[in-house]
Amino acid sequence: FQFDLIGILIAATIGFIFNLTSSLVYRSIYYPKFWPYIGIFLDMIVITLIVHATGGIESIFLPLYLLQLVGTNVHFSTIAAPLNLVFGGSMFIIMIILEYHGILPHNATSIINERLYLHETYLFGVSVTMIFLMGISTYRSGYVVRSLHTVQIELLKANKELARLNKIYSKVNRRLKEIDQMKTEFISVASHQMRTPLSATKWVLRMILDGDLGSLNAQQREMLAKGYQTNERMIILINDLLNVSRIEEGRFQYRFVHMSLEEVLKSVIQELYNAIKKKDIKFEYKKPKISLPKVNICLLYT
Repeated sequence: FQFDLIGILIAATIGFIFNLTSSLVYRSIYYPKFWPYIGIFLDMIVITLIVHATGGIESIFLPLYLLQLVGTNVHFSTIAAPLNLVFGGSMFIIMIILEYHGILPHNATSIINERLYLHETYLFGVSVTMIFLMGISTYRSGYVVRSLHTVQIELLKANKELARLNKIYSKVNRRLKEIDQMKTEFISVASHQMRTPLSATKWVLRMILDGDLGSLNAQQREMLAKGYQTNERMIILINDLLNVSRIEEGRFQYRFVHMSLEEVLKSVIQELYNAIKKKDIKFEYKKPKISLPKVNICLLYT
């Protein structure tokens, strides 16, 4: 096997110097638009030098042409890849012709026949195959890149549509919150306004039923008792509505009081005393001999 080591080093040096220069050029905000095109054409020259130094038509590095074309399609415009195909294919054909005519020295690497580069049928077959593969690589990679670009455009459109719908949703959501707040305020105000006359009616009916305003016959007492119960149900309903408005406003919380269970029992007995007496229920409360400890009790909601 014969490799042109100097040719390989020259190609590597050219690539290194250009990449170093490009790193400095790209740091500038305004760099020449043609600079990337110089890079891809120079890459083809470097690849051709490597292929020539490692056997020319017999080189194992011929696939580098294909990789370069695919990379050009991915990283540059759709125009750059066809230009690179024409330039790279021309470089490859020129190299074969120059080696065939002895203008460029051939580095034999074939273990079968060291003069394959002079075999016209072999040259023609490999050349046509390489140009065909280079064309196919350019077309297929370009197709994939264009498809990805189309998908990207569709995704951008979808993102814009989602952003538009999100704005609409935000506006609708804000409006719904405003309406919900108005509803809560209305329920709160209406409930308070309704509870005030109901509470007054409750105490008036209670006074009449207790005989504070004179005696009642059985029929009168029965009718007033039904009215009193209906009024009580309305008060409970109004209180429930107020609790709903407090929950929606975030003001409905537990209120704990540190007190004795005996005090709670006494207050409950006092509240139910009239009902117990009215229904003629025998009830007896025996105070415990040992005082019960104080505990945190939830008496009401705020």
